[in-house]
Amino acid sequence: MRLRASLMLVLFLLVSAPLSALAQSNDESVQHTEGHSEAAVVDEADRLALAASHWNMMPNATEIAVEWAASTGVVRLAAGSFDPLLGEGPEVPEAFTRSHDLAHTGMALIQLERADGDLLETLVKQHDLTVLDVVHDEGWLVRLPAHGQPSLTELRAEDGVRWAGQLQPGWRLAPDLLTQPSGAKALAVIPTPDLGVGGYGTLAADIVQFGAVEASCDAWMCRAVVEPSNARTLVQHLAHDGRVLWTEPTSELRVHNALAWTIAGVQGVTNNATFTLDGSGEMIAVADTGLDQNHPDLTGRVAATNTQFGLDPSPADTNSGHGTHIAVSVLGDGTGDASARGVAPAANLVMYALEHDPTGTFGRIGSIYDMLRDAEQMTARISVNAWGLNGNYGQYTADARSVDTFVHDRKDLTPIFSVGDRGSFGASQVSSPATGKNVIAIGASTTGATGTPALGSVVNFSSLGPSADGRIKPDLVAPGMGVCSGLAEEAQNPAGPSCLSGSHADGNSYYMTLSGTSQATAVASGVAGLTREFIREQVGVSSPSSALVKAAMINGARDLGAPDVPNAAEGWGEVNLERTVLPMDGSTALDTFVDDKKVLSPGFGLLYSFTLDPSHGFDVTLAWIDEAGSALAPQSEARLVNNLDLVLVGPDGTEWLGNDFSNGFTKTGGTADDINNVERLRVAPGVLPSGSANYILKVLHRGGTQQDFALIMSAVASPTPQSDLAVFDGSILPSSENPLKNDLISIRIAWVNQGTSTTPSFDVLLEDLTTQTVLATATRPALAPGAIDSTTIFHQFATTGLHQ
Repeated sequence: MRLRASLMLVLFLLVSAPLSALAQSNDESVQHTEGHSEAAVVDEADRLALAASHWNMMPNATEIAVEWAASTGVVRLAAGSFDPLLGEGPEVPEAFTRSHDLAHTGMALIQLERADGDLLETLVKQHDLTVLDVVHDEGWLVRLPAHGQPSLTELRAEDGVRWAGQLQPGWRLAPDLLTQPSGAKALAVIPTPDLGVGGYGTLAADIVQFGAVEASCDAWMCRAVVEPSNARTLVQHLAHDGRVLWTEPTSELRVHNALAWTIAGVQGVTNNATFTLDGSGEMIAVADTGLDQNHPDLTGRVAATNTQFGLDPSPADTNSGHGTHIAVSVLGDGTGDASARGVAPAANLVMYALEHDPTGTFGRIGSIYDMLRDAEQMTARISVNAWGLNGNYGQYTADARSVDTFVHDRKDLTPIFSVGDRGSFGASQVSSPATGKNVIAIGASTTGATGTPALGSVVNFSSLGPSADGRIKPDLVAPGMGVCSGLAEEAQNPAGPSCLSGSHADGNSYYMTLSGTSQATAVASGVAGLTREFIREQVGVSSPSSALVKAAMINGARDLGAPDVPNAAEGWGEVNLERTVLPMDGSTALDTFVDDKKVLSPGFGLLYSFTLDPSHGFDVTLAWIDEAGSALAPQSEARLVNNLDLVLVGPDGTEWLGNDFSNGFTKTGGTADDINNVERLRVAPGVLPSGSANYILKVLHRGGTQQDFALIMSAVASPTPQSDLAVFDGSILPSSENPLKNDLISIRIAWVNQGTSTTPSFDVLLEDLTTQTVLATATRPALAPGAIDSTTIFHQFATTGLHQ
């Protein structure tokens, strides 16, 4: 006979609690709810104090084991996808193949049976491997040690390894370069992460030797200028070079101005109150054309104007004046005219001037990683980037990957990028690096300014998402139409008409009007600065992560409607400081709970328990700073490395999954999101039954490597730890799965308290449903949160066959 214990035996866990305890919990939650009705507060300082009083840290969470994401067994590369157990990898032209590439480069692909970063780390230590890149599904590109051990055969024999094999040089090239290399005018080359500091200059020199006109390299990207006649030879050399991880065509940079509108100032450009927040204590970095360092709205708050990443040594804003306009929009103090005051008027500025003054060419020398690192060393924690690549739209480029790598390494700086002004070109036109996972990508909404469309919609020039791999882009929108802000005195060709009063010594206006996702990015960046200031000063999180700033802004965003969020025009909605800092349901102030930098290992999750009154609605946002996505994957393949899921469980067991939306709100019955590194739950007031009840919020890690995250919830709620006994895979473990009739076997039964509170004593019952026989009963003592308990029984089966 065969005993299928893990599937056919049922474990019944019976838990009882006194009714008085449940009644007390409900009474307390009702009183708590009633206490949220607040009198009207007019004074901004009082509103700030009220907002701060409703912010709390998340309660202690309980760690549980969770089910891993299912594996397809498919390795997905830009050159093609394949299951290595069923066939060979994708074919590439003969010039881009090499039968013994492993011997030349040491590069190999390892595919695990599941996306278990902990197992990968064990293999790395055991076999002296170097991880070079992640490759979906469950795959990693590694370099074997120089001494040639282990062999691929040895790696394949390791427990948990599904396959290991070598790759072809052509698999590390963008497909366009395999077929039309002469069409590329410039190349972005990603060096392998194990290339030493001294190797970057040598690699750049070799790229020129291979046929490039010029090349520069740092640890995160090389840029090479190419002549069409030499392109094929150059690309072949790069494909066969073990120092190169990936090569793709790249484009020039451009700032994102759509058009100019003649108006005198903008009313309500931030669309919300400021609660006396002004950006104090925040250093904000702006990378743009240049800066008028003597503009009166910036006096005394320019910490530095740097030119080392620009195309010439001049910090001036000589041509369009775009950089000064952006900087004053973010943090101008309105000295020249109070109507043009920026969003964060007390913040300080570090500027990066990138434009070539004689020609007006906008560009960058070196990687974004190095520029962001310099800003972070200057104490900036918000980085404003109102520009992007003029090509490769929607794609996860080397630049996007460079930004993601930086934020993953330095988690407290928030890069904000404009999505571009290609709204008329259709879907998936977001400019890189706004396509990065760890940035906040900003589109433009209307301001209602004179001569412009009414307030409350997305502007038609704002680029549409999603990204090429289906991620929600833009993340947010902000007012970006007809923005009157600073004009550089030295600007020879202002990008827009003058506005407001006040003028420079030469008689030119202090201000001009521009529209574009550039201007929206400036507004959103100012709001990010105020949000960060609030979290630091009022909530007491001294160094909030970029993920928390992003989660807070998304959680408070306003759905502009038609279509509802999330969508390809507005992402998660329009930035709104008031809804972020003091969310309300009518006159009821909602509680806001936050968690930041909590770390999860793959295969585990955390539970948060609340008494929640859903009649006021609730918003929950989970965001995490994911590892840089695969360089080798096709653009259509998800770039998510660490797959976290957000789940809410109602009192009747109903589950709501993150990002499962319909008509702007969370629905039931969908599937978990395995694409985005932001997940949301949103329930409108009055949708669920009124009355407080216990809800459990889950953050689950379905696969990848260790991952920290930020979590924010707004609701009428209070923490209510509760126990939750559950079985798991392996809860019923017989000493033999194929016992003979009347054989005496042992059966171990186990359970876990996956709740957040210690259980009372409880009863355990193990029943053989085939024979309707109770095999064991036991009363067990209290079990702490996250603890596992077990007992062992001995039994003889008197009948043959499957036992259920």
